[in-house]
Amino acid sequence: MGIETENDSSITTSNGNGTASSEIQEYLILRQQRRWVFPRAALVGAGAGAVALLFRAALTGADALRNGLIAWAQNYPLFGWLVPVLFAAIGATIAVALTRRYAPEAGGIGRSFQ
Repeated sequence: MGIETENDSSITTSNGNGTASSEIQEYLILRQQRRWVFPRAALVGAGAGAVALLFRAALTGADALRNGLIAWAQNYPLFGWLVPVLFAAIGATIAVALTRRYAPEAGGIGRSFQ
């Protein structure tokens, strides 16, 4: 007992087989899902901001450590210069090892040292 149109024979009234009610139900489900988009986006933004703040704090701490290491090394003129050089070499070695382990595609172009 549904009313059908010429363009779309699947649309019926609510007394028909339920196609219109299933479309309404689908709309209501999508509407409910969309209600959570903004709160989720806000949480992701807040999380990204917190990670950025922690990263900035880590950079500030590393800068203070480097300045302290250089100041300490100046107190020992004979071999003090070796400590910052070794510290930088160890840091570069760790960076290369981490890159090769977790991001081998970041090798770039040029000569490969494998």
